[in-house]
Amino acid sequence: MAGIVGGELDVPTYHHQSVLTHPGYVPAAWAPDGTLEAMEDPDARFRIAVQWHPEAGRDPRLFEALVAHCRARQARV
Repeated sequence: MAGIVGGELDVPTYHHQSVLTHPGYVPAAWAPDGTLEAMEDPDARFRIAVQWHPEAGRDPRLFEALVAHCRARQARV
């Protein structure tokens, strides 16, 4: 996750729920209040989970990384 968005990111969140466990994922980002915001599977090529709304934000890097990964995978097929 840090390789995609860096060490800090302002994201649109509307918390009233969040996961307490995340089997198979490693915590990757937290809100200032300690709420887990992102998880990743370090053994997978591209498997991340976020608890914010990237579609409502102004930072396209998460979507750009997803598209780039898909294009690279398609080129290998």
